[in-house]
Amino acid sequence: MKWGEKMIDTKYMKNKEGRRKARSIKMFDWETKRIDKAARTIGSDRSEFMRSLALTESDKILGKEK
Repeated sequence: MKWGEKMIDTKYMKNKEGRRKARSIKMFDWETKRIDKAARTIGSDRSEFMRSLALTESDKILGKEK
């Protein structure tokens, strides 16, 4: 998972009513078309999230399951 691929600015995402959402940048999963709740909960502390994410991604590559 590349950080740039998964990031969007939700200001440009329209909700059901067609209004623009005014929120900060969140993680966006293009496979599921949903904003990652983990990124939403950690807020501005991205480095810790990215560190944990890198660990889980490397585990997947090595074939390790949680």
